[in-house]
Amino acid sequence: MSDITIYIVAGIILLAFILLFAKMNKGIGTFNLKVFGITLVASLASILVLSDIPQTNLTAAFGILGTIIGYLFGIKSKKDS
Repeated sequence: MSDITIYIVAGIILLAFILLFAKMNKGIGTFNLKVFGITLVASLASILVLSDIPQTNLTAAFGILGTIIGYLFGIKSKKDS
């Protein structure tokens, strides 16, 4: 991929995190942690897809990112348990 594409995606990721922190008024609770984690994992996956690393070498990285996403979606509040 071209360098300009990576810079554009990095700018969008930076803007997403700035907006995310601006919206967190009440501190980092369970659901804020979910949103932050999912945004972080999606950002990392986007960067990995745009990198020059062969896709066959990224299988383990995507597996770990998928495990993290599964954990984040499985977090329940204390009221739900």
